[in-house]
Amino acid sequence: MIAGIGILRHQTDGSKVAIVGNARSLSQQPYGRLIDSHDIIVRLNTAPGCQPSSHGAKTTWLAISKYVTSTRLRELRPQTVIWMTPKRRWQTFPMLLTPEKFCYYPTASWQDLSVKLGGSRPSTGAMTIDLLLRFDNFARLSLFGFDFFKSGSLSNTGLTKASPHDFDRERIFVSSLLESDSRIELHAQAPGAQ
Repeated sequence: MIAGIGILRHQTDGSKVAIVGNARSLSQQPYGRLIDSHDIIVRLNTAPGCQPSSHGAKTTWLAISKYVTSTRLRELRPQTVIWMTPKRRWQTFPMLLTPEKFCYYPTASWQDLSVKLGGSRPSTGAMTIDLLLRFDNFARLSLFGFDFFKSGSLSNTGLTKASPHDFDRERIFVSSLLESDSRIELHAQAPGAQ
């Protein structure tokens, strides 16, 4: 069922939100309970390698930029799936038949974020952070599993330093948010992640 993105803004009002990235370093941390204590838990793409002790067990939203199988959706059980990239939207058609609500991150937001990142293609994590910032009504935004590719990705998608994402600019983008908004916290896992 396709829903407007505004339905998500209503859910975040006054909520504690956790965005769980796919950095390999998260699998070595005991953040599972802390993650699950949030009101809204957002996972990215297929959320690979999730262990309850490090990643938590709950999923409220699944923010994706690639096709996710119905089997994986059943495993994660998100209430809402958000397609983040303006590209390949045809891949979402099979997922529209699932019981989860389905939303699209606005293309204009993607374009604005790309400009902020120097013209590079935003990662799914950066887009998800941007989405929450645009709502700007959360009580707390906690970031887990974001080390800006210092430890690699559990996604195993072959990302390298030559990827279309500019992880240095994304790190600077997040660092500026940490300095300007006390509601945002980064739980770093790799030396120099901040």
